[in-house]
Amino acid sequence: MRERDVIDLISSIVGISQHDDCVLFDNGEEYITVCCDMLTERTDFPRGMTPYQIGWMSIAVGLSDIAAMGAKPMGVLWALHLPKGTSQSFISELARGAGECASYAGTRVLGGDVGVQDELTVCTVSIGMVKKEYCAKRGGAKVGDLVGITGELGVAPCGLRIFLTGASEMCERYANEMVSKALMPIPRVFEGMEIAKHCSSMMDISDGLAVSLYEIGRRSGVGFEIDRDKLPVPEGVWVCMGEDTLDTVLYGAGDFELLFTASEDEMSEISSLLDITVIGRTIEGEGVVFDTGEKIEDKGWEAVI
Repeated sequence: MRERDVIDLISSIVGISQHDDCVLFDNGEEYITVCCDMLTERTDFPRGMTPYQIGWMSIAVGLSDIAAMGAKPMGVLWALHLPKGTSQSFISELARGAGECASYAGTRVLGGDVGVQDELTVCTVSIGMVKKEYCAKRGGAKVGDLVGITGELGVAPCGLRIFLTGASEMCERYANEMVSKALMPIPRVFEGMEIAKHCSSMMDISDGLAVSLYEIGRRSGVGFEIDRDKLPVPEGVWVCMGEDTLDTVLYGAGDFELLFTASEDEMSEISSLLDITVIGRTIEGEGVVFDTGEKIEDKGWEAVI
């Protein structure tokens, strides 16, 4: 089963009705946003990652979901399952990475739990707060909205490939920066809080750009037309990925950027505040295509059970 099928099955049994990056709890004029993430050594922490990088990554994942709601992070609960015999220095560096990622986002690790098992596993519960009128959701995009993205595309999946297989001679001068972005992603919490005041929908693209476009489209009842030439792909990705660049940008995972839609006027306001790129528009119907008419597939990173 695909991850999406498992989620739909569980939702139908236990009655889950919210399908955004976080669950929302009513708190008067605000929502409390809560999300849960689990990372495991074999799946999420490539061999060679430092404990500091693992700690950072474990916190960044949840904070990126908080950012996608436009919420201000309030804290993170951090639970560890550690292999027997894990050294004190490893645990110290793990905690330092987690703490410094939280601090970067203006929050902190509040507490958690510790257990023992064969494989390093990190579970987080990330908590935020957002005014109801500024809460961004995956549903809400309207036909005619523009599509925006923070940052650059393809950097993290390219960096991960370099980390796992090494850099070619042509790619060496880009390698350190891209590997760093792959292993220590920056959660866009400050950008998210600003974008949410103006957007009609938003989510993070850590599972891939294409699959995120399809998800917003399903939740909003719209399709997308994407301008291929406007995708913000840095030179290093073109050099390192070559003919695989477009697939890396569309379907590669790990870019912790924010994908959002907004009316033309609101997108202009966002552009005046932040360094974002408009990459397309919403259209009637369903699916995602380039402006040339070529179909973009509905795929990205997804666990297969």
